[in-house]
Amino acid sequence: IAAFSGFPMIAGHSYRVEVIATFQTAATTTGGSMGVTMSTGSATIHGFMEADIAQTTVATGLKTSIRAINATNTTAGSFMTTTGVGVANSPHSWYVLLNVYCTANGNFNVQWGSEIASSGATLLANSIMIVDDLGIIS
Repeated sequence: IAAFSGFPMIAGHSYRVEVIATFQTAATTTGGSMGVTMSTGSATIHGFMEADIAQTTVATGLKTSIRAINATNTTAGSFMTTTGVGVANSPHSWYVLLNVYCTANGNFNVQWGSEIASSGATLLANSIMIVDDLGIIS
């Protein structure tokens, strides 16, 4: 599992986190998995993830709410997994928009990996994570 460069969060601050990514997988039966984690600290979180599954003229995709964050991204609501793509070795989009409120100082990360351990799923160049520290919102 790969991780974007994480960032430190300050208790009491709210953050807007946006991920705009392009990925590809080695087989049509392989999807990707992305999750949000904190190696230290704690936070409340809400937002969503969405990803392309097929690139046909009638594109299909998957969208899920993100409502949890933990150390391993195994908690329901802290990650999304696709189960395949329309075309192998071809770019597909992944988008994340989150509001994160830090309740105890810590480090936030976004993790990425293949949903099948023996098959590749790669984030492509120019995939980015944009973080806005909104400060203390009263």
